[in-house]
Amino acid sequence: MDFPFLSIIVFLPFVAAIILLFVDDENLTALKAISLVATLSVLFISMVMFVRFEAIENIQFVEHY
Repeated sequence: MDFPFLSIIVFLPFVAAIILLFVDDENLTALKAISLVATLSVLFISMVMFVRFEAIENIQFVEHY
């Protein structure tokens, strides 16, 4: 498994929250768009992991550093 699914699922909302801190409070369209993109990205990656899951006894989606 070469793609860091778990790291992206964990840190993408954090990165989106940091970006939202720098967006003007009155720009609701941008706030909603950034939040929606981050949420749908996490959902998409989670669905990819769900589809790629195999019912075996080995540990899956492990990241080694």
